[in-house]
Amino acid sequence: MAVAGPPGSIKPTDDAALAGARTLVALVKAHKPQRFYKSERGWRIATAAMVFRMADTVESMVALNEGKYALDTLILLRALYEQVVTFCWLAISPEKHIDAWGANEHYWQLRLHRDSLKYGHPALSPAGVAAAEADAKKMPSIKTP
Repeated sequence: MAVAGPPGSIKPTDDAALAGARTLVALVKAHKPQRFYKSERGWRIATAAMVFRMADTVESMVALNEGKYALDTLILLRALYEQVVTFCWLAISPEKHIDAWGANEHYWQLRLHRDSLKYGHPALSPAGVAAAEADAKKMPSIKTP
């Protein structure tokens, strides 16, 4: 059930793509909830959370697509792309990248906190600020030629 596209490619029909998306979401939902143990590193927890979030995004895309909201579906496609790229980057070297990912998150939490202070609404508690400052490091930008 494919449609001819550019030479060398095969494009699934819309019905086949939707069926695949629904199957993927059902597979992920079948594994909810997950159980974690204190001895496990953050990678296992992050993996489960990211896969569940990606499945939620796909489920939302299916709902929007069925409602004929193509532009909104494309916005979620961009979000899904970013989720998948981050997941793949983490999966390349989980022990190394999970720490860099966390440090980057602390950088952005501090930035949000400092920006929100201007409006009298701190985003972090004093303990949260101290914890974030101890680890905050912005990841370098990806440069393209």
